[in-house]
Amino acid sequence: MAQILVKSRRIVTHFNHSNRAQSKLRDLQQELNLSYHQLVQDVCTRWNSIYYMISRLFEQKRAVSLYLAETSVNFENLSNEEWQILGKSIELLKLFEEITKIISSSCSSVSEVIPHLKTLQKYLEMYYDENKEIMEMKALLENDLNIRFDMDHNKIFTLATLLEPRYKQQFFETEDLITIRSQFLLESLKNSMSDDDSDSGKDDLESTSTHENNIETATQEFLAMLPKFCIKKNTRISR
Repeated sequence: MAQILVKSRRIVTHFNHSNRAQSKLRDLQQELNLSYHQLVQDVCTRWNSIYYMISRLFEQKRAVSLYLAETSVNFENLSNEEWQILGKSIELLKLFEEITKIISSSCSSVSEVIPHLKTLQKYLEMYYDENKEIMEMKALLENDLNIRFDMDHNKIFTLATLLEPRYKQQFFETEDLITIRSQFLLESLKNSMSDDDSDSGKDDLESTSTHENNIETATQEFLAMLPKFCIKKNTRISR
């Protein structure tokens, strides 16, 4: 795939640096009844610019191929197999581009990050193609998602998603929810203990007793809550 990107970039650069080539491309677009779209040059700092580059190049495949067949240039056109791989790459990356635009919009919120990441992970898990290079690309995408975006252990993103009425618990497994609730409970208890320690009006014995009572009460409430949660989750799964 890397070699295909190099060749694609070389083709696009040729048209973007030659007025004569652009003029000829417009004539071919008219002749072939294609949209009058210029080719898009990618930018190294934005991954989706690569997607836009190969998408536009694939859209203008016939005009570009005809131009290269009629014109003497010092580079090669993509082969039929490479054009096929390019088309399948666009299909694979389309959902990534759509979610990138949604998350980057001014209307997006923190609570949407985990649901979108879970959607991408599920999409990649179910995606299959017979082409080896496409499957290698899929594996790289899965690996990068898991390494770069481990949001399940981010308290801010997790809490924002759980409190979002549209999502609540649906993007978390039962085991993960138990762990998350335990972590929030422990953190709440630690904060409660810190507040009690800063209260100079209580002696050490009373403070210790209060801490123990807080821990015991909170633990009992948490344990009592687990069966209800598990029943609710199992009922949802059975449906």
